[in-house]
Amino acid sequence: LLVCDDTTFEYLLYLFSIFFADIPYFNKLRGVTMSVELPKIVTKKVKFFKIPSDKNLAEILEIRYESFHVGFFVLGGIMISSSALSPRVYRMRAFVKDGQGGNLAGVVCVKPNFPEARMQSIAREIGYSKTAFVMPSDKADFRLRFFTPTTEEPSCGHATIAAFEFLRLQGAIGPGNYTAETMNGVSEVEVKGGGNVFMRQFNPKFYSHVGWDKLFPCFRGLERWEAEQKLRPQLVSTGLIDVLMRVNSLETLLQMLPDPARIVELCTWLAENDPLIMAKRAIDPNVHVTGIHAFSIDTFTGATAHCRNFAPGDGIDEEPATGTSNGALSAYLFHHGAIGSVQARSLRFEQGYCMKSPSEILARLETKHNSIDRVWVGGQAIVLK
Repeated sequence: LLVCDDTTFEYLLYLFSIFFADIPYFNKLRGVTMSVELPKIVTKKVKFFKIPSDKNLAEILEIRYESFHVGFFVLGGIMISSSALSPRVYRMRAFVKDGQGGNLAGVVCVKPNFPEARMQSIAREIGYSKTAFVMPSDKADFRLRFFTPTTEEPSCGHATIAAFEFLRLQGAIGPGNYTAETMNGVSEVEVKGGGNVFMRQFNPKFYSHVGWDKLFPCFRGLERWEAEQKLRPQLVSTGLIDVLMRVNSLETLLQMLPDPARIVELCTWLAENDPLIMAKRAIDPNVHVTGIHAFSIDTFTGATAHCRNFAPGDGIDEEPATGTSNGALSAYLFHHGAIGSVQARSLRFEQGYCMKSPSEILARLETKHNSIDRVWVGGQAIVLK
């Protein structure tokens, strides 16, 4: 019999369930005493008891305090109190700059059969742009599912960074290379010390160019002479499909006001008229154009670009930091000759300044023979107290 607080119990439940699930990563732990793998903060909070022979087990399990779980583990199987079916949400910020700013993300550890409707409900209750649900996988070290307040997304940069940094802080993983199963397939993740996590994006896909005449109505304050004509707006994806749009001046980028309804209308129209996206939608109806990622090469800190991201169709009027969009932007800049192969090895993007949440997104491209071989996006994440 064990007694511990909610946080510890849910962590133990998750760790024990995947320890016995025989998935690839936890095969490495075979033969290792479980207590060695538990963080010190956990082992100090857990108390094991023998069940008194003169006590009824049901009577013991009915003893329930607001901040404690009571349960017992049996021969590798787990019996738990019903309250454990409501998993704890860990609130984090990813892509922080000097410990500040960043993009909010929820991280929730669940079992593989956790109801999808419940995930959507939790994401809606949290209200963050993305919530990552971490669960065991038979294809990778972990499986991640991402939910906005309104829908499930196939991938998410900042929520992936948050999820793996959370696992590192909890002691479930250490620095090293891991894999994550998502709706888009299996991706690679690099966990470094000190809060830095990088995830490999999917190789870029370049879709149609988007005419300025369709973009001007989406923003007030975006004058025609402010638009950059050399780099034409284009639909690009390294996981999510965004319109990438360069604006000449940083001042205009900061001051322009989005029209959410028109952005949704445009994204819907683009998804229904781009031939390549239409072909993808015929296979997966959930494929859509996420939003508009606007940027300027004028910056506050000498970064590669200053960015703003608008995805009202997914319930996000503006995001302070977006990993996948900046992965696409990195590929777009290289593809059109705006950066070279040397500069592409270390890129840095500013975002979130308009939202008083200054964020820093790091990226790097691995290139061969002037073509993109791999796209990586990363940054730092912290747990909110």
